[in-house]
Amino acid sequence: MPPQPPPLTLSTPKKNPKIIGRFKQKPKKVSPKFLVKKRGGNKGYVTILNPNYKAPAPKAPPPPPGPYDQYPDWAKNQLLQMDRDQAFHQSYVTDKVIPSVSTGLTNLNQFATTAADQYIAQLQGASQGASNVAAGATPMSVSGGPGGVVASPNAYQTQASSE
Repeated sequence: MPPQPPPLTLSTPKKNPKIIGRFKQKPKKVSPKFLVKKRGGNKGYVTILNPNYKAPAPKAPPPPPGPYDQYPDWAKNQLLQMDRDQAFHQSYVTDKVIPSVSTGLTNLNQFATTAADQYIAQLQGASQGASNVAAGATPMSVSGGPGGVVASPNAYQTQASSE
């Protein structure tokens, strides 16, 4: 078999890869991303990419919805004011009230401890005195008599039996 000739291809004229668009008349509005240049031989205008173009920074995403966005403006303002009032009150309590109450409670605790110690000492003295009196008293005895088992001090029993 004889060698076959290469297949036929259609050739296209070479184009400048930098050219984006061709116009017969100068365009009135062109994006800042492009430059308009005049073609040679009164053939019109072309646009090419602007080498000095800086793409704008992407926009930040919108902020997340607030907790009160579902309410009308008048209610939203009231709720936000309540939040501000609560934050102010919380800082006031934390900065002013708690330190003074803490000092007062510490002093009250010291006073209560001292008063309790004094009261206990007084009770101990009184109970010790009563215990001493009871220890010095005549012991009680149990005896059997006509009325059954009776407990009485020995002094009464002695006097009754003598009579």
